[in-house]
This record gives sequence, C-alpha cells and structure tokens, in this order.
Amino acid sequence: MYKEKKRGWHIPKEVLKEQFDPSKFPRETYLLCKIQWGDTGTPWIHWVKNYDDDRHAEICFLEDVFLMKRSNNVNCNITLYLSWSPCADCSHSILDFLKQHLNVTIGIYVARLYRVNAEENQKGLRRLDRSSQVNLRVMEMRDYKYCWRTFTRGGDAYDFWPRNNKAEIIVNLVTLHIILEDLIGRIKQSHNNSSWEEPKRIIKSKALLLAGWPKTKEYHYIITIYRSIIQMLLEH
Repeated sequence: MYKEKKRGWHIPKEVLKEQFDPSKFPRETYLLCKIQWGDTGTPWIHWVKNYDDDRHAEICFLEDVFLMKRSNNVNCNITLYLSWSPCADCSHSILDFLKQHLNVTIGIYVARLYRVNAEENQKGLRRLDRSSQVNLRVMEMRDYKYCWRTFTRGGDAYDFWPRNNKAEIIVNLVTLHIILEDLIGRIKQSHNNSSWEEPKRIIKSKALLLAGWPKTKEYHYIITIYRSIIQMLLEH
C-alpha cells in the first residue's frame, strides 16, 4: 500500500490509475499541474488533492502551490489535469484568480465530469470555457500517457487502462460539448424532462460502438461524429 499524501512532485502509479480512471468514481479529487514561466526553461510540476479541511484541490493549488512558484514579471502557462471537473465554486475561484493574474493562462483537462445534473456546475464550466485565459477539455489517451510519463517515477513503461475506457472518454467528450453548448435542457425536454441518465445511456451505447473502431485512437476525429449523436438526442 502507498502512504497517503496530500501533495508532492511525483504521484504513485497506483494512485494515478485509481483516481484518473474515467470508469471509476472515487470521492477524492486529484490535481496534477505543470507551470511554465516564460517561453524557455524547465516546467515545474506538482500535484495536490483535496484537503480534510474541505478545501477542494483547485483551491489548494491556487492558495498554496501556485504561490510557491509565483512571479509577476513574465507570462505563465499552467496546465492542470483534474480527476474531476471543477464545481461551480471552484470555477468561480479560478476565474477570480485569473482576473488578478492577467499574465496567466490555464489549460484544464478533466478525467470525468462532476455532477453534470447540477445547473450551477454546468454554468461554471461554460464560464470557464468562455474565458480567453482558459482552455477546457476532456482528457484523451495522449493526455493520460503524458501524465504517466511526467508525474510518476519511472513512467516510461506505460501500463494503464482497461479496454472500456475508450467508451468512457467518448461519453465525457460528448457530454462536455453538450454542456458547453448549453444543450442539456433541450435534450432533457426532448426526453420528457427525464433526468440526464437516459440521454447518458444513449450516449454510452453509441460510444461503445465507436470505441471498437480502429480510428478511435485519434480522438479529435470523433468530434465530427458525435455531433450526429447530439442531433439524434435533440430529435428523440
């Protein structure tokens, strides 16, 4: 068993597997970060998880980790890999932080989506996406491989995911697109105002088919396909 830590430079491989597997639903949130000051030099890496004092991982990063490497003189690019997408409050905190640090841009890559039925969480993600300082995306296989190589010790031997994770990634890609385009209300209405579970089931069934196609290793190509899934949901 690994010794539980709240933060550090390299994350145990078993923790990365458990916490970032999109087919699992752990209670904790882990955040992996890469901070690049200026255009040259070696990026600084770190990780943090939510604390027992109820501070979410994003807040721990903004209040503790970022201050360790803070500099106001040059542009800063931050890349965050999150096991769960930010809640509404964390989205607000990130945007407030960016207003105070106009020299900072943040790429946010999420392994799974947090409580997408909650309208406030949906609104928070849309606000993040609309910020010129934010790039919000779902983690794809290349991102998992990067995290394995970068944030674990001896991460060259990649040994990570069960086969069904392609489908989970596709589900998250489609669902995030639906949220950012503010389509959940329309889709639920077309399904007689049911919960999100029925549309999610339909997305998952289509994702399982797509996951079996050879080209699904190139996830950007799925963008042109899942629009048809969304249209089908709207016309249900």
